[in-house]
Amino acid sequence: MNDDIFDKIKQVIGKYLFSGLLILIGSIILIISGGQNGLFKIGGVAILGIGLVSLVFVLDFINKTIALILMVVFLGASAVFAYIDVRSISETIEYREKKAIIYADVIQRLKDIRTAEKAYKNKYGEYTSDYDRLVNFITSDSIPKIKSYGMRPDTIDTDAEAIHLGVMISMPDSLRGLSDEEIKASGLVIRDTSYIPVMTDLFPNDSMALAERVNNLPFILDSLAIVPFSNGKSKFTLATDMIDVSGVKRPVIKVQDSRPFDPTDTLFFGSLQETNTNGSWGSE
Repeated sequence: MNDDIFDKIKQVIGKYLFSGLLILIGSIILIISGGQNGLFKIGGVAILGIGLVSLVFVLDFINKTIALILMVVFLGASAVFAYIDVRSISETIEYREKKAIIYADVIQRLKDIRTAEKAYKNKYGEYTSDYDRLVNFITSDSIPKIKSYGMRPDTIDTDAEAIHLGVMISMPDSLRGLSDEEIKASGLVIRDTSYIPVMTDLFPNDSMALAERVNNLPFILDSLAIVPFSNGKSKFTLATDMIDVSGVKRPVIKVQDSRPFDPTDTLFFGSLQETNTNGSWGSE
């Protein structure tokens, strides 16, 4: 009697074990798939679905042919959804890579406009909203550089650094070995103002300058106002104004990508409400 009961239990377990395990595994996968990608969820659905079909079959609700057809259809649908998910992931990666390439160019172009505009403001006391005037400033104008013998600004640590930055030039032999006080007392301290072409000073094309630019992108004057990858059809919007800051008129500027690759992430620098030229990309 006990053997018969045991045999019946084994038969029941054997009959429903495969279906039960598939249903259990599929359910567990779906329960823990909250933070997983689509493929993980699709796998759980597929396993659960096959388990349910096999259970319906062993319960004699459907015949073997229908069960086989349902399994094939279910697996086929899972394969299609898996392909869609993989393609979606691939397209997302491609989108991000393309965005990174485009935004690198846009950011460098915005930095170039900002550099030129700052130099223009330093010389003329305001920004310009005219690209032709800005280009002419770069090609035909100059900016003053003050150099001095024997006097190093307190903010610069060494004479070599001061000379490298252009605020101090090599001391003549007649001043070497003298202290700052002795140099001042001698009356031999010389401050010299020279004028350097804007293009030469701000946009040199040597390898050292290129190394400091985003992705080593060269400076292209003719494309300064053009949004990269717009086929030359779109210009950066350039707006300037004067605002009141504690009773004093201050110039402000904002330059923005007029044709953003990602409309939710438009690149720009500056503000028409505040006197800053910060970039939206988060680093200078």
